Amino acid sequence: MTPELLLEKVAKLPDFAQKELFDFVDFLSLRYLDKKESDISVTPAGERFMDQRLELLEENQENLVSWDSLKEKLKEKHGWKI
Repeated sequence: MTPELLLEKVAKLPDFAQKELFDFVDFLSLRYLDKKESDISVTPAGERFMDQRLELLEENQENLVSWDSLKEKLKEKHGWKI
């Protein structure tokens, strides 16, 4: 899924669902960002999923959007101060 498509889908969600999504992303950030890679275990299904996503990334590099660009789009669209 491209960042643009993700943003489109998120934008179509009702406000309460967007808030739940953002809360969940915050939860995941708190849960995983402070952990070392060795502290996180991945199931075989998770490994296959990540391998598939990596293949899609490598095949579609022209669709990549930088993190800074994505943040700017989100700030403009939602009036966020990141």
